Amino acid sequence: MKFQIFKKATFLVILSLTIFSCVSNPSKDNLEDIVNEVSQSGFKDSLNLTNPIFKCHQDIDTVLLGDMNGDKILDTAIITSPYHAYDNPNNSRSNYGCADSLCLTSLLFSFDSAEIEFSNTLGFTAFFATEDLDDNGISEVGFVTTWFQGCWQTLYVYGLINGIWTPMVDGVVFACEEQDFSKRINKVGDKKIEFTHAVWNEEAGMNMDTTIVYSLNK
Repeated sequence: MKFQIFKKATFLVILSLTIFSCVSNPSKDNLEDIVNEVSQSGFKDSLNLTNPIFKCHQDIDTVLLGDMNGDKILDTAIITSPYHAYDNPNNSRSNYGCADSLCLTSLLFSFDSAEIEFSNTLGFTAFFATEDLDDNGISEVGFVTTWFQGCWQTLYVYGLINGIWTPMVDGVVFACEEQDFSKRINKVGDKKIEFTHAVWNEEAGMNMDTTIVYSLNK
């Protein structure tokens, strides 16, 4: 899994580890055994026995975010993707699914015990720290979800408020091209941010990037 990590004036490092690899390029002879194993594990979709390629895995990604809370200690986020399977993620006819039917991705942070859980997500295309957008002394985080297929994903901004990671703003972005998603989030005033995301343009008949000012007081 490839991440883009960005934060102004901070050098960020990411370490991506694949910790599970059920089957790598199995032969057709053992596909029936694989189907039985996956069925017992709770995968919601059956496998295509004619496809000789089947993989299932879970990723743990450790992201160095910088000093999130001003204690002069570098903080990290640990992102755990759901245990998921696919035979060909680039084929719309592929059979795939998660062992957990929710396809739950979880995030933990080194500086606080609060957790973020996201359903219907296979991890994140991008994950980064922002500046302190709401002036509470703790930086916010931004991330772009990812799925088995599709380029239009959602960019979320979450902040730690009263000990709970809380959604602040979100919007659709085109995630199939490498870009610095942090540039879409800019503080412009007291608890006000400019947030650029795709909005449907009726005249153009397509999604177009639009910058909107949001108040975080609401």
